[in-house]
Amino acid sequence: MKVALFFLALSLCLLTVTIAQNFKRDTELINDDDETLFPSNVVKQNPQHKSEINIFQLYNIIRINEEKHKSQSENSNKKITKSIGEIDQNNIDKAVEIFNEINDDEDLKTIIQNAYSINKDNARNILKFSHALPYIRHSGLAYRKLFDEMQKNQDLDNSHIMQLAYYVHEAMNMTKFKTMEKEDKNIFENIKKSFPSGVRAIFWSGSVTIKNRYFSEYLYAPEIYYDHQRRNVFTWTNGQRINTGYWKMIPADSTGSNFYIKNEAKGEYLYAAGDSFNYDSQRRNVFLWTPRNAVRNGVWRVKPISSGDYFSIFNKYESEYLYAPGNAFNYDKNRRRVFTWIPRNAFNSKFHWKIY
Repeated sequence: MKVALFFLALSLCLLTVTIAQNFKRDTELINDDDETLFPSNVVKQNPQHKSEINIFQLYNIIRINEEKHKSQSENSNKKITKSIGEIDQNNIDKAVEIFNEINDDEDLKTIIQNAYSINKDNARNILKFSHALPYIRHSGLAYRKLFDEMQKNQDLDNSHIMQLAYYVHEAMNMTKFKTMEKEDKNIFENIKKSFPSGVRAIFWSGSVTIKNRYFSEYLYAPEIYYDHQRRNVFTWTNGQRINTGYWKMIPADSTGSNFYIKNEAKGEYLYAAGDSFNYDSQRRNVFLWTPRNAVRNGVWRVKPISSGDYFSIFNKYESEYLYAPGNAFNYDKNRRRVFTWIPRNAFNSKFHWKIY
């Protein structure tokens, strides 16, 4: 499209210049009887004839350029279609190779939009494609377009939005990001501002609070131990924030969804205890590990729900969700126990957590 507009503008300019030159020449001609201008032995040139020749030449230039652009456009469209197909088939390296031959911002947006419209599940492949692009600016444009498509389709309650936020955060912490043009930096800044507040908090806040949706109570680390290696974890039933209720969300891998959850005040990791520590047949105890090293059953998958306003917190090792039980399971009048749900067959607002 840009090439076509350029050639059209060039052609119009040439046509205008030619007509202006001919008009000037015509107005300077003196009548045919002026022998000083047209001696009798010289055949007078017809200005109109010359003008017609120039216009005909311009027409040929325009026609040739249009045909050339049509051929280029058809070739570009074929590459766009092929790149979309490679993304759909998860052939990411090939898709990137094809786009590098096109290297056009608008065509990149077309690729992202159409790959997503074919199948929303392509979001994962689109993210891999966007992340693999050789220029960080192109990655930013691709991230922005994918987010816009996901938001338009109300498709923010999934792991893809977390992966996208992880990649945007990663890019903004690269050394070369600091030397980018302001316009290109703004692409990333605008995506960051567009994320749901909870997603922003997880990736860009130094620490967060974790609040149960049903009871409006904050998760915190008490001064009450289960044994010398395990600290109890409660929610504070008074509903107030508490000093030991701030947590660090530490990515466990590059998926953007799996985290170690570390208590900021105590420096201890949240984890789901083994079967021998189950509270009962349906409830698994959750502790903080006082030795302060990360453990395999301390990886939690955090997934947005309610358009990113709340999250589910799922223990990867035990495949169970974190939840706050009813009052019958309170430790005392100020403290509510926290478990994972062993049967895995219930999911309500007691399993929802606000992270901010």
